[in-house]
Amino acid sequence: MLVTVTAVVLVINIPFGFWRARVKKLSLPWLLSIHFPIIIAFMLRAIADLGWGLSTFPPFMAAFLLGQFFGGKLYLTSQNYKKMNSVKTICFILLKNISIKKEQIKCVAKTKWHRKNIQALFFVLFIWFILNFIPSVKFLFTVLILFILITLTLRTGLCGWMCPFGTLFERFNTLGGKIESIGIIQPRYKKYKKWIKDNRGLLNKIDKYARYFKYPFLLWTIFSSVYSFRAGHLAVPYVFLVLLTLTLFINRAWCRYACPVGALIGVLGKLSPTIITRDEQKCIKCNRCSRVCSMNIDVAKQKHVKATDCITCLECVDACPIHGALELRVALPRITNRKNRNTSF
Repeated sequence: MLVTVTAVVLVINIPFGFWRARVKKLSLPWLLSIHFPIIIAFMLRAIADLGWGLSTFPPFMAAFLLGQFFGGKLYLTSQNYKKMNSVKTICFILLKNISIKKEQIKCVAKTKWHRKNIQALFFVLFIWFILNFIPSVKFLFTVLILFILITLTLRTGLCGWMCPFGTLFERFNTLGGKIESIGIIQPRYKKYKKWIKDNRGLLNKIDKYARYFKYPFLLWTIFSSVYSFRAGHLAVPYVFLVLLTLTLFINRAWCRYACPVGALIGVLGKLSPTIITRDEQKCIKCNRCSRVCSMNIDVAKQKHVKATDCITCLECVDACPIHGALELRVALPRITNRKNRNTSF
């Protein structure tokens, strides 16, 4: 059954993806609008049957990647963009490699709004999953395969858009900012804050090396599933609570220093063709991208944001005032290019 369904979807999707790439006025978002609800239905069906969920995602992405490989240009008008809702744009935002005319520069500024809606949706689904989860090898294997496929395709989009813990930590950091703004913080803490500002260089170095802690934590998580380390299991909730409190003042502290899943996604994401790129000729060195990064990555100094800590939230892309200076692209060589014949991203 799995082979049959996969073959049917391949026959339908891949030729259509290739044809779409050659036709200038067809756009990826409308392709997604047609197929994404079907994919969601198949993935939900995968809870009961392994074959359905796995048969749709690879050929769907194959159609998109083929279009990129053969030099396809993606176009979207502002009118069409406004008609698309958050669910339909989840893949479009993560795979954005799109040409927008000058009068449509602010068209993609809704990314943050869409991301928060999608985060809320997945947070609710996570709560439902916890309350209704029934252990099943078939279901867990399906989730694992989808996890790997999404990571290899969308890089670290799972962390920035779908992770319920990331959503929780972002809300706590927002709460910390509100606590500070209304003056609840004691004067003694304000002295510490001044010291932090004066020693930011030293703290950035500590932050850089502290991020490596999540890799041994990942190994410990893997081995603890095989061997019982009771003392370690008892310590995990306390570590989580400490980092949750720390997140009031340091954005996504858990994601930076301890998340084992984030460590695994960061490593697997290195194999993904999607990457945030900075055009050095268009960049005006305003450093807005670096300032808004929740993972404290110095985006303004990188041509390609290859850091494993990047969660592909696209906050930096939204903050950039120059259209095309910072974009999320699919780093595949194109055989043809409408403007010139040189190979480019």
